[in-house]
Amino acid sequence: MNPEYSLTIFCSKPTGILGILAKAQSPALHIAIGYGFLKLHRWAFFVYLAYAGFGLINATANYTCFGFGLIRTIFFISLLTFTTYVVWRRGFFGKKRTD
Repeated sequence: MNPEYSLTIFCSKPTGILGILAKAQSPALHIAIGYGFLKLHRWAFFVYLAYAGFGLINATANYTCFGFGLIRTIFFISLLTFTTYVVWRRGFFGKKRTD
């Protein structure tokens, strides 16, 4: 890990306590969404959509500020692809399992 790294959010790099919170939200949300996906909880679908929407808007804003970047482009394409897949499979969330 690089503690000096600042996460870029809407063309800015928050530092201090805001920077720590910005970096902490990502693993916390990934764990929550992953748990919800494994258990097929309906709330996980909506939390994922909100998080994906934030990611897409943030990536678009960063494109306008910083231009093309290989990592940024791969993130954007993979996020669009996975979000399309999750929306396609949305009927599985919230159903009672019978196993």
